[in-house]
Amino acid sequence: MFTRRGFTLVELLVTISLLTAFIAFLVPYGKDMNKQIVLFNAQNELVSALYEARSMAAAAYAAGNSDKAACSYGVVISGNAIRIVQDIPSGNVCLLPAGDWSGSVFPNSSPTDIKTISFPSSISLDGFSNLRAITFVPPDMYAYFEGSGLHNTPACITITGSTGSLGISVGRFGDISANNHACP
Repeated sequence: MFTRRGFTLVELLVTISLLTAFIAFLVPYGKDMNKQIVLFNAQNELVSALYEARSMAAAAYAAGNSDKAACSYGVVISGNAIRIVQDIPSGNVCLLPAGDWSGSVFPNSSPTDIKTISFPSSISLDGFSNLRAITFVPPDMYAYFEGSGLHNTPACITITGSTGSLGISVGRFGDISANNHACP
């Protein structure tokens, strides 16, 4: 009795051609997936920096207003990098940012850099209405925005990469949220 072992040449060719077609279909998605991961990582880093600045402002308020305590902490957007900064009082009194939102959100001094985060060259940051900086002022963590046209709307930052755009919104009361779409 004859028993068949192995595969025929036709079966092997069909299997190889199906695997080749499947791999050819998936390879472009794998390349875009890496770019999408870079975009999500940039969004995560920016959200973390905003939370860090807000937490530092709360900690400074809890520590009391000593000579070393900062009036506010914030994030400055410059190119495809962000800086976490603090606003140190020039005297014993902290000044609040101007109410018209067009001046500096750091009225006490030039902000002192705490940390700088640079993004890959494929990532760009765009602030809604020329948003340049966000600062959190204790005790209620009220957020002030430096830029034009930001009176009563949440500030929005668009992070753009080669695969699309994501957004981050910061409300007047310091609420921070990440969006899966660009700012309007």
